Amino acid sequence: MVISSILFEVLFNTLLSLFLIFSHASHADEVVFIAADNELTNETNTKTDSKENSNSGNALNISSNVNTIAKNNAKKNQENEEKIKIDWSKPVVSRGFGLEESQGHADDAGLKQYQSGQVFYFFGEYDKAVEKWLPLLEQNFPEAQASMGWLYQAGLGVKKNESLAFELYMKAAKQNNAIAQNNLGVMYENAIAIDKDLDMAKYWYQRSAEQGYRFGEYNLANLLLLNRASGNNLEQARLLLQKSAKQGVQQASEKLKALL
Repeated sequence: MVISSILFEVLFNTLLSLFLIFSHASHADEVVFIAADNELTNETNTKTDSKENSNSGNALNISSNVNTIAKNNAKKNQENEEKIKIDWSKPVVSRGFGLEESQGHADDAGLKQYQSGQVFYFFGEYDKAVEKWLPLLEQNFPEAQASMGWLYQAGLGVKKNESLAFELYMKAAKQNNAIAQNNLGVMYENAIAIDKDLDMAKYWYQRSAEQGYRFGEYNLANLLLLNRASGNNLEQARLLLQKSAKQGVQQASEKLKALL
């Protein structure tokens, strides 16, 4: 039993590391808002059975398949994205991931619990992700608030509730979570669970962009370019798009080309 526990811990940490690497490399927090109501699942083509009587050889075999599972998930996610008709004039909402944009954490235990929820989400185990993240809401953990906001907005693992999503985004945004600030801007711009207010949309995009969040920069630039907010400034939009493009946002690069 001790050996099994150790092997399970090693396997979990391996999965967590791969997930964090994948999310950084693929901008896993990105969702085009026009597709926000689609259930973009990261299904695995390979499923493993974990039984209490599994021996160390089985555990090692599972560990050796981690890379294959991650690759299958990435391929499946790409296929899902390609099926969606994308309109880049729409704002981009985030799944709530992106620890690199966070401002710190109350404790390491809470951070590890949050990250374990990310792993479950990555493998499409939304119910288990909810189990990990819900207790963190009581601790006012901003990343969990932003992530649960996305689950409620998309209806993944929980009943869809856009009003609650708005509330959770607001709590995280007030703690300076850049992703939640961006998503609040999207909700204000599109009148989701709140009256349409382009000034408030601009405000929250601005707060997000000030932290260097790539989609906050993109959405603010897009709002300026579409002339849907007061104080439109073409040069400001261009600079924001350049910053966003440098962080790998493809649609920002496309808009920059269109401005030439």
